[in-house]
Amino acid sequence: MRRSDFRKAAAVVLSAVMVFTMSGAVFAAESVLVMEDRLDDASAKMKASLSEIDMLTEGNDYESERVFFKAGSQSEAQIVADAYNSSVVEFHDGVAVAETDDSVRDTLEKAINDRVSPVPVYPDLLREIDDRSAIYGTCQETVDWLGMDPFYAAEYQWFHDSIFTPDAWTASEGEGIKVAVLDTGADMDHEDLWGSIIGNYNVLDPESDADDTNGHGTHIAGLIGAARSNGYGGVGAAPKAGLYIIKVARTERVRISDEIAGIYHAIDAGVDVINMSFGSENTSEAEEDAIDEALAAGIVVVAAAGDDADDTEHYPAAYEGVISVASSTSYYTLSSFSDYGDWVDITAPGGDFYTEEGKKVETQQEWKANGILSCYKNNDYVWMTGSGQAAALVSAAAALLLSYDPAVRSLEGEARGETVRDAVLDTANDIEYGRDEIFVEGGLDAAELLGVEENDDEKDNDDEEFEEEEEEEDPSTVTAGQKIDITYLFEGVKTNGKVRYRTNDLKIARINKKGVLFPKKTGSVCVSMDEKISGVWNTVSSANVNVEVPVVIKKYEIDMDTVSLNGLTDINANTFVTETTRKPYWVSSNDYKLYVDNETGLIEVEPFARGTVKLYAVFGASDTDDREGTRKKYKVKIKLKTIN
Repeated sequence: MRRSDFRKAAAVVLSAVMVFTMSGAVFAAESVLVMEDRLDDASAKMKASLSEIDMLTEGNDYESERVFFKAGSQSEAQIVADAYNSSVVEFHDGVAVAETDDSVRDTLEKAINDRVSPVPVYPDLLREIDDRSAIYGTCQETVDWLGMDPFYAAEYQWFHDSIFTPDAWTASEGEGIKVAVLDTGADMDHEDLWGSIIGNYNVLDPESDADDTNGHGTHIAGLIGAARSNGYGGVGAAPKAGLYIIKVARTERVRISDEIAGIYHAIDAGVDVINMSFGSENTSEAEEDAIDEALAAGIVVVAAAGDDADDTEHYPAAYEGVISVASSTSYYTLSSFSDYGDWVDITAPGGDFYTEEGKKVETQQEWKANGILSCYKNNDYVWMTGSGQAAALVSAAAALLLSYDPAVRSLEGEARGETVRDAVLDTANDIEYGRDEIFVEGGLDAAELLGVEENDDEKDNDDEEFEEEEEEEDPSTVTAGQKIDITYLFEGVKTNGKVRYRTNDLKIARINKKGVLFPKKTGSVCVSMDEKISGVWNTVSSANVNVEVPVVIKKYEIDMDTVSLNGLTDINANTFVTETTRKPYWVSSNDYKLYVDNETGLIEVEPFARGTVKLYAVFGASDTDDREGTRKKYKVKIKLKTIN
């Protein structure tokens, strides 16, 4: 039910056509039939809420002796509260919170049985801020980069290279786009947020500003919109976007009534993107209604997928239409804490508190390589990790696209948000971010999202010289879906200055500053190794790389009646793959049922096996755990059945 519907429902009580009494409560209706329909609807909603809190604990998972509902005004709110024998303690942005004499469960059960109002009340669920670790305090190393952002220039913010924001900034920095950050507020006086914060609202105390006493909201705000080239701190992924700070929590717990009020305020403020870096496993129809209204207003809604290391759906991220973001590491795996599952849309850097070798992050250098550095309360900077940080980067990318593309920006209603959401997901890379046997496919690529082909700001080489050097190198072949350290191509090359890597066709393959290549489409690219001396980049070596995109059949059936008792078949798995010169390494999801001899490619099956087995063609590795291989991108579903 939309907010306007709740206002109409509450208005029924005020603009009575006739008045009648039920269980001692007086309420109005346009007609008995209309009122009965409204009462049925309210009862159904409250029954759903009652079921939702069945396994929850009052006072821990939801507020004790407090319910909330929607109303059009303070007076309407009080009439509804009176019907439920409760008193209004808060009202703003169409959301009223009432204190009850009974437990929330008893209040809901009584409301369902007595049918005292057409306006349903809801338990005030508690959401959790999604971050899993932090090193609190100023970044200990002092870096002096005149006129630049010191922590970005010193490569403390590795995540920018992972999502190619420096390339994207050549096309857009998020100008003219308003991003609502629903969180613990922000440090209004932070040096790196000056000029970025264009408005603020404190749901908890509308008479005060949204200053952050926790720190999490400031961190999220900095990742989205910290200023660029101002001589302070780091850089946000959309450094010219306008930040609209909405404080919905003081601590790591977010009351859902405050979140909903914050969403409605964001809609009224005309924001373009809403970021919510919090959540929990429980659904709320009232929350989903608010999000639906935001989507209908053309707002892009982004939320963290959660940090519980499981596949349980996490809300609000798992609602339809919301971009659900999991967390990835600096070494291109799924973060140790990140949630996963079919309901997750995309990954973005959220860091980890473990190194690639599995060591707990402790030192400044370890945090530099693994944590997410951003602004913090009291004009500070800290590293944090979490899917909340990952969500912030996706929100920033949405702002970049909206600023860059006037055609998208001019769309109205749900079409606007859907177009942005589809673009973010369609342009994600092909990497499968894994942890053990768990994978989430696709990572944020801001440059691909904007269709940026080359970073002209950093291109100091002569194009003709670059083309000539292409022909001098022997080609190497890689497969789309790999993430491979290509620096082996430049072994023996001596350099004295700062080194970077780049490709001449970003549509075929991208490469980060560390030399990790991300092949995407069939073709040939020239990878150059550049050295910076006296402020000028020069190419010192280059190599050709061929990219292949194998074609793999999707399904195959094996008639088990034709299989001999020893399980041998004459089916060669290598025939399942075309359009590649590389031989795959085959990995079965169930070696007992089906096995591939990788020397011959022949398939062996258990004669009495039935069902479906997934067969993975891995390129660039001999198993699905090797992060430089294609992992589980290329797969065949093989059905073992008796055909006749």
